[in-house]
Order: sequence, then structure tokens, then C-alpha cells
Amino acid sequence: MKHTITSFADLELHDFWVIVRIHEGINVNKEYAPEFANILNKHFDTSFGWISDRTYSYSVDPLVIPELISKVAHFRCFSVVSHGQPQKVDAQLAQMFFPKDFPTSSFPTLEESLAWTQKTLGLPGES
Repeated sequence: MKHTITSFADLELHDFWVIVRIHEGINVNKEYAPEFANILNKHFDTSFGWISDRTYSYSVDPLVIPELISKVAHFRCFSVVSHGQPQKVDAQLAQMFFPKDFPTSSFPTLEESLAWTQKTLGLPGES
């Protein structure tokens, strides 16, 4: 596992997924897409899943979602760990902006999100 800290997020980069924790109060918009894309494209040369661990309160411009999908080569699924009702509602709204055939889901725990990501990517177990 590789840990990367930016001015707006902490990223745990594993072999087949990234766990992203956006910092408190950030408005994730298109200006962040190139840095995310650079980090993820350098680390992943195979299919991977993005797990958004919504530990903090932040907002996401829905237009950044298609931008990331188009700029990150091996991005194959997206899940959210919702630690409460407000995060769950935010996750449901964000999922509406992914293409219909792009696997998305949300879970109350990181363990459930990891299990779903592994299954969605066709992985036998943790990596």
C-alpha cells in the first residue's frame, strides 16, 4: 500500500483499489481532476476501484465525475462508505452522474465496500 497526501485528499493506493478521504470543507471540482488522474494513472496499470471513505464533510461538483472517468484509464467501479444519513444522501446523488453501465454502490462500512469492490473487479480476496 502506498499513501499519498495532497492539499485536498488522502489516498491509500492498493493493488486493485484506492481509498480516498477528501479533506474537510473541500469542493471537489474539475480543477482537481488532473491531479487525481495523474496519481491514479501512475499507480494503476490494471482495472481498479475507487472507494470514497466519506469521513469528512465536503461537496462534489457532479461534472467532475465524467471528467475523471474519461481521464483515468483503468477506473472500473466506484463505492462510497457513508458514515451517516447526510453522506448516504450525497452518495446517492453522486451515483446518478455515473454512466448507467458503470458499477457504483454505497455501504455503511469500509469492509463491505472493499468486499463489493473485490467482487465487482472479479478478485478472489484482499490485495
